[in-house]
Amino acid sequence: MEIDSETALDTKSREATVQHSNPYFNVERQVFTTETASNIEYWSVYKSDFAAVLALSDDDRIMLIECFRPLINRVVWEVPQGGTEQCETHQESAERELREETGLTAANWSKLATIHESYGLTSSACHLFIASNLEQLQPEPEENENLIRTGYFTCEQMEEKIRQGQVTDAITIASLTFWKLLRPTSNPSTNETELEDIYE
Repeated sequence: MEIDSETALDTKSREATVQHSNPYFNVERQVFTTETASNIEYWSVYKSDFAAVLALSDDDRIMLIECFRPLINRVVWEVPQGGTEQCETHQESAERELREETGLTAANWSKLATIHESYGLTSSACHLFIASNLEQLQPEPEENENLIRTGYFTCEQMEEKIRQGQVTDAITIASLTFWKLLRPTSNPSTNETELEDIYE
C-alpha cells in the first residue's frame, strides 16, 4: 500500500497506556491496528517539545556551551537548548534558555526549522531559532546543568569539532546544517575562538 508522506496512516483502532511516568517524560505502550496489520505493539517516550538557539555574533560566529552530559559520561559542546514549559511559546523557551545558560539576550529572533530528534523513540520535536544582535548579561544556569564555559566559533571551527567528535549532539549538528543551507553566501570569518569561563 502506497502512503502519502504528508498524511497520517489511517489506524482502525489505537490503545495507549502509560507504563511509567516522572516529571520529565512518560513511557507509553501503544497497540494499534491498520488496514494491513493488527495488534501492532509500539513503545515510546512521550515528552514535551523543546527549543534550541543558534546565537550569532555580529561577525557570524556561533555561541556554543561546553558542558558535562552524565548519560554519556562526556564533556561536549552544544547550542543552548531546553524544554518548553506549559506557559511558554517555543520562542519564549528559546529566549529563556539562552539567557539562563549563556547570559545572552537577543534583539533579533527568527525561526530556523522544526525537527524530530528521534521519531522512532519519541514524538518530541525541537524548534530551532536564530538569535542575533546579542547583548551579554550574567548567566543564570540551573544547578543540575553542569555547564563549564561558553565559546564563539566560526562555522569552520564547528565543523572541525564535529570531525573530532567534540560535537555529537544531533540538535547542534542539525542547527549548523540548516543555517548553512539557508544563509546567504558570504566570506568565512577568520576571527580567533573566544572562550569564556562565565559560570564562576
